[in-house]
Amino acid sequence: SQPDPIVVNYSTVPITCTAGGVSQGSVIVDSVTGGTAPYDYNVTGTNGYDVTENNASGSTSISFDVVDFGLYQINVVDANGCSVLIQDVLVASPPTDLDIVINTTADCDPTIGGEAIVTVNTTLAGSGPFYFAIYDGTIPPPPPGAPWQLETSPGSITFTGLTTGV
Repeated sequence: SQPDPIVVNYSTVPITCTAGGVSQGSVIVDSVTGGTAPYDYNVTGTNGYDVTENNASGSTSISFDVVDFGLYQINVVDANGCSVLIQDVLVASPPTDLDIVINTTADCDPTIGGEAIVTVNTTLAGSGPFYFAIYDGTIPPPPPGAPWQLETSPGSITFTGLTTGV
């Protein structure tokens, strides 16, 4: 008879920043059931992240530490070579310790668009300069450079011409 389908239970820890400017989050494989143990876990993602944990029992939580916000994938392969791929595992910013405030206004006229003012209100984040970008589903290269925009006032930027409801 065939083993049960592989089921992966996972969680994430958001990116947090220390006073020294080091960021870290995690992708955690909490448990795996189904298939046939042992399992190989492979987590891939942002900026070439690619880490493998071999011969895991499936009953022990395994943490993959990541330093970049973005989308990750978890691939679990069992002893028979059967696999399951979980895509779009988001390890995200902004963490609450940055005290980021977003004020928005909308204009229903599509030729004008909306506006968003983003401000970082904590000394934990440092003195800047800060670069901001609107997440569009892809992970851009590190700033400076497009799509990143340099703060327009200390710790703040205004995005204009935004499409309402998007």
